[in-house]
Amino acid sequence: MHEICHAACDIVFTNNSLPYGADDYASKKIFHDIFVYFQKNYNNKDIPDVIKDVFEAYKGEEIQKAELIVRIPQLFTRHGYDEAMSKLELIPDGMGLELLKFYEEYFLKKVTDKFELMKKEELKKYLPQNVNAQEMYYADSIIAERSTNVDTCCTIS
Repeated sequence: MHEICHAACDIVFTNNSLPYGADDYASKKIFHDIFVYFQKNYNNKDIPDVIKDVFEAYKGEEIQKAELIVRIPQLFTRHGYDEAMSKLELIPDGMGLELLKFYEEYFLKKVTDKFELMKKEELKKYLPQNVNAQEMYYADSIIAERSTNVDTCCTIS
């Protein structure tokens, strides 16, 4: 999951594996504030080791930011949902939940939207060139229906 998350950053944001677009100043500021908290407090006993590693193993703010966001799926993969949530809830000042919120409400949403668009564009390649508006609406509804699950194999038959 860790490396897949890095790949998603590269595909969606094209910003050196950072979890926001280079010109998305609002999201950049939100994530920077979260990052600064962890940068200053990573030695706190309630910060999970997987997050501490970001600041102990990597030097430089950009790489640390790229590594911090991928620790959310890594935490859930390593510990399971209940334990990961417990670890995030124990982080002081609600910052574990803020990091999770950024991951879910911004990062994951942007990644999902981008991959859904990519699937839709890929499927449209297989439609005949002379489709009218009603057929296109029908094709779009099929694409939308089949694209609701990232794991679904989408084909138009």
